[in-house]
Amino acid sequence: MRADQNLEWQLAALDALSIWLLRATRCSDPGYIGGYITSSQWDTLLSLPWVRWASAPNAIVIQKVLKDAFSKLLILQRKLYPDWETRQVDLFEKVVGLREVDLKIQCYLIDVLCRRVSNGAERLLEWRPTWVVEMLSLMKDSGLGPAVGKCLVTVLMVRRTELLKDDPEVHFRSGIADLEWSCTVAGDMERSSPANRARLR
Repeated sequence: MRADQNLEWQLAALDALSIWLLRATRCSDPGYIGGYITSSQWDTLLSLPWVRWASAPNAIVIQKVLKDAFSKLLILQRKLYPDWETRQVDLFEKVVGLREVDLKIQCYLIDVLCRRVSNGAERLLEWRPTWVVEMLSLMKDSGLGPAVGKCLVTVLMVRRTELLKDDPEVHFRSGIADLEWSCTVAGDMERSSPANRARLR
C-alpha cells in the first residue's frame, strides 16, 4: 500500500485487503492460499499496522482499519500455518522489542497479543523486565496515558490470571477478588492522572 496516495485511495486499498483476509479465512482449503504467500510477503502484511500507523493520512480512520486488518491476519495465520502458535510468540516478541514505533500502536498490539499468546504476560515481563516501570512513567503524559493505561491493566490482569492458574493453592471468592483488584488499579491510575493531580493542588 503506497503511502504517497490520498486518503480515499488508501482506504480503498485497505478495504480490499480486509475483504480478502475475511474471505481467505473462510476458504475451504486455506493451505492452498498459503502456498502463494512467501515468507517475506507474510512478514510485510503482519508489519503493516505499525509501519503505516504514523504516516497514514487522517490517522483515526486509517488506524481503525489497520487494527481490524491485524486481527484478521492473526485469525488467518492460524489457518495457514501448522506452527501458528510459534509464529504468534515470535511476532509478540518482535512487537515487544520494537523501539522506533508509535507507542499507541505498540500498546494496542501488546494488548491483543498478550491475551492470545500462552502465558503472554509472563513472556512479556521476561523479555522486558522493566516494562511495567516504563509504562507507569509514561502515565503522566496526557497524550499517551489512556493507551498506556489500558495496555498496562490488560497485562497485569492477564498475569494475575496466569498466576492463579499456575498455583492450585490460591482460592478466592467468585468475582469479588477481581472486582476489588480492578477497582484498586483503576483508582490508583485515575488519582495519578495529570488532571487529577492538578485538581488536588
